[in-house]
Amino acid sequence: MKKYKLRLDLKLELGHVTLYRIEKRSNGQLGGYIEKESNLSQVGDAWVSGNARVSKIDEIVNFVVAFSFSITITPQNIAIGCKLKTRREWLRVTKKQAVEMGLKAELYPKYKALIKAGMAMVPEAKQKRR
Repeated sequence: MKKYKLRLDLKLELGHVTLYRIEKRSNGQLGGYIEKESNLSQVGDAWVSGNARVSKIDEIVNFVVAFSFSITITPQNIAIGCKLKTRREWLRVTKKQAVEMGLKAELYPKYKALIKAGMAMVPEAKQKRR
């Protein structure tokens, strides 16, 4: 059974991308916005909440989390807020380092999970052989 449905009547038009609000089938709770069902699994506990937005355009994933930093993931890099690092560099960021960059300590596990989910959606760029 699917855990959510796209609410086609509740949408955001962002340039050439349309995002749809999601609704839990179990209790009618509204979640955030996604572009299409492939942006959020119908299996497991993952959820997009509040006014958060998830979209994937041409191998780029962008998570916009309300009252916090946005996360943009490309095949080469990840930008969180205005900080740009390689994918591997972000995976090595500790909770202490994240807090020093301005992230609330309680949000660290959520950001780590979003980074890993986004990396799974956007495969790493293959290195060209010389």
